[in-house]
Amino acid sequence: MPEGAYEIVVKSICGDIGGPSGFLSFWETPIEGVLDWTRPEQYGNPLPLRNDVIVGEEIVVVFSEPLDCSFPFSFEMQVTIFMNVPNLDSIELEKDNQKVICEGRKIGF
Repeated sequence: MPEGAYEIVVKSICGDIGGPSGFLSFWETPIEGVLDWTRPEQYGNPLPLRNDVIVGEEIVVVFSEPLDCSFPFSFEMQVTIFMNVPNLDSIELEKDNQKVICEGRKIGF
């Protein structure tokens, strides 16, 4: 099906068991649904807009459209921290290793 807004109707049809003919089917009230196959894209640069991030400071990524922020989160996330420490080039964090806030069009961690 192509992307777009749709009305969804549930209809039940019953077998004839000798009752009045007006009760052989039932239509539910239509509900509206949207089919969206386009993935959200990153909108602009992550915040804060500077080269250094203070330990514990929130980093926010804004997207082009609202996200599905229902829990458990349906997105994957990986953060790589590059360090200037001998014998330690980088640290990788998964979304389970940090506090992630998903709200509207943004993901913060």
